[in-house]
Amino acid sequence: MLSNIKNTYGKEYDTYQKYYQKTMQFILIVGLLTALLAFGAAFYFEEFIIEQATTIAEQMQSDSSDQNHESQFMSTFSNNIWIGAVIIICGLIPILGIPVLYALLSFAAVGIIAGYGMIMEYDVLKTMLVSFVPHAVFEIIPILYSVAIGMYVNRNIMSKLFFKHRTSEPLRKMVVQSLIGYLIVVIPVFFVAALIESFVTTRLIDVFL
Repeated sequence: MLSNIKNTYGKEYDTYQKYYQKTMQFILIVGLLTALLAFGAAFYFEEFIIEQATTIAEQMQSDSSDQNHESQFMSTFSNNIWIGAVIIICGLIPILGIPVLYALLSFAAVGIIAGYGMIMEYDVLKTMLVSFVPHAVFEIIPILYSVAIGMYVNRNIMSKLFFKHRTSEPLRKMVVQSLIGYLIVVIPVFFVAALIESFVTTRLIDVFL
């Protein structure tokens, strides 16, 4: 059994190097630039950002007041794996780059939140390190991986429909490869991220913030 698991992950790593690695690196760089731009933009839309952030914070506080750690974990985990699946499925839409949009929106949201913290004169660095970084370092991996799988699907769909002279993967191979990546990488790492967010991050917030 262990040898089968090792072989499965070995093949997935080869797939990652061949199809996903460059996409993930590109999205990470572009995402960080997007976060910086969103951070700067937050100061130009200060009133709107404060109003929206206050509304969202009140809604989140209301939603989480009745949740214990276990229910928060289930909610976070189910939401994340659903998002990962949607990102990959969006690759089927024959418009180049659709799966990238969610990743860029996620990075932009981080930049806006950081900008809001600066506007409100919070200790942004401490707040981010305590309430965001512990689970985000795990959460970003399956998000980027989902985007990379989605772009792999997207490029092949585009080639099949509009650029038939280009080489594309058989549909069956594309679906199986995408599903395997989702099951053995995206879901397990989202599971770890949800655990940390629900049981570790919440504790850190209580202690340090």
